[in-house]
Amino acid sequence: MIRKNRNRGRYSFANINLLGKCNLDCFFCLGKDLEEEFLKYNSLDTPPSRLPNLAEFLALCKRQSVRNIYITGQNTDPLLYRHLDELIDYLQREGFMAGLRTNGLLAHRKIATINRCRKSVSYTMLTLNEETMQEITGVRKIPYFDYIFRNVTIPQRVATVVTTQNVDEILDLIMFVSQYPQIGYFQVRRISTDTREKEMMEHIEAFEKFYERVRKKFPQVDEFERSPILDIYGVKVSFWRTVETSVNSLNYFSNGVLSREYFIIEGYLKNKNAT
Repeated sequence: MIRKNRNRGRYSFANINLLGKCNLDCFFCLGKDLEEEFLKYNSLDTPPSRLPNLAEFLALCKRQSVRNIYITGQNTDPLLYRHLDELIDYLQREGFMAGLRTNGLLAHRKIATINRCRKSVSYTMLTLNEETMQEITGVRKIPYFDYIFRNVTIPQRVATVVTTQNVDEILDLIMFVSQYPQIGYFQVRRISTDTREKEMMEHIEAFEKFYERVRKKFPQVDEFERSPILDIYGVKVSFWRTVETSVNSLNYFSNGVLSREYFIIEGYLKNKNAT
């Protein structure tokens, strides 16, 4: 059983978790932990002024001295949100630094939108192989990472999620990213789940075996919030066991649920009836 680290520090960032249909169908998506619940809602056409409790959430962020807000998707991708430019501008007028977390599939068409942000953008890069992409996401198309990396001007990082399908490709992904000095670092993530741990265990174990293998070959150069950072091909690569880190965040869901919990699903369930 994976133990959750509940010894959290002060809040350092916040998430806006949009709800709606995604353009990928990743089997490990945390949104699938509560799939039926989240599929009840679709906020992709809702302007920021009509997102329930958003103003209250921003007031909470200000009271907690949180200034960095990442727009992401709980079961969708933020670049599908029709009013993303408006939301970014609204957050930054309110004194926040807005960033994005995206699967990158639409990023080549949304460069101007991404560059509106004052905080970083993170892309999920699972593979550069179409067959592997199909296995993991249900879609064969690979984002145009070369074009994206070269045209986005805000700070950028790349994250991958280790699965049994892509574990043998992770070093190739890091090698690919090493040619782009504009990528600040690469994050290797272990699958996170609150309700499907048994189902995901072989993928979780694939992460741990991969880490044990590479840590013997590449030097550790740093650590961030309990996550070791290795130097691999000149790239700073962090190994991120989500629930075991010590970072802390506030969370907003676009159906109006507010949570002070870092743990997404647990926090949602605790707070949904209070909305």
